[in-house]
Amino acid sequence: MKPWSDAFRGAMVALKRRADERNTAKQRFIDCGGECFDCLDTGWTNWRVERHDPRRACAHCTMGRARLAEMRGEVVELLTMESPLTPLAMPLEGMRAKDAEGIIAQLHEWVYGWPESWREVGPQERDQPFLLLHGLTGSGKTTTAATVANMLGARSLLVPNYVNAKEAIDVMRDRGHGRDTGPYQGEGTWRKPAPLLVDDLAVATHSEASEAFHYSVVQARYERKWPTIFTTNASLEPNGGDRTLISRIGARAYWRIKERSLIIEMGGYNWRDSRYTAR
Repeated sequence: MKPWSDAFRGAMVALKRRADERNTAKQRFIDCGGECFDCLDTGWTNWRVERHDPRRACAHCTMGRARLAEMRGEVVELLTMESPLTPLAMPLEGMRAKDAEGIIAQLHEWVYGWPESWREVGPQERDQPFLLLHGLTGSGKTTTAATVANMLGARSLLVPNYVNAKEAIDVMRDRGHGRDTGPYQGEGTWRKPAPLLVDDLAVATHSEASEAFHYSVVQARYERKWPTIFTTNASLEPNGGDRTLISRIGARAYWRIKERSLIIEMGGYNWRDSRYTAR
């Protein structure tokens, strides 16, 4: 049996031989007019052309960056044509909430804290994969949330999804009572890594169906740290009666949201109220 020193020397020789072979092949490639040895000027790495997987786009050459830009353009086009959030969205600069400038700065920081072009998202450094917008009815929460979700979709190359909590809970309740409700558009979207907007938390009164829905959504996103945006007009106080967020969605979902969320209050007044809009 060879001593370990001889085995180590043999391994080092083999590694050096492979490195020399790679450098020789690289030089031959460059001498023949090649530019990027990582992808051999195809724009794709790992020798697999998966058109919609941004991880395959070569990060070290012009062709790879062009591939990534092409995929980004396709997703932005899909957002415009197919995203359920597009009709709800508007530029953040049109926000009507109090301290709009400060809120926009926080939203930009949250969106651009995520890595570009992911498929399965890693955690943010600040450990806040959730965004919770709360405030009065008509203060612009849903519009703002839809805009942020679309921004995040363009950044991630994943079309965002939308779930209205009240509609989802009604479907779950009806199914539990044996009524056939047919397919629900938002069903299962919370089990996908794409950005998700869950609108109108706590609109439905507390029930087994509402607590089951909120917990299943929050837990699925909480464990994987997937980007999730919630809106609510309920109070965030943990002790405040039957109209608080915790009383409507249950303690398990509430504390998970509270732990992992950037929380922003949409202050101001109800822009659907003609007494204010007529000014």
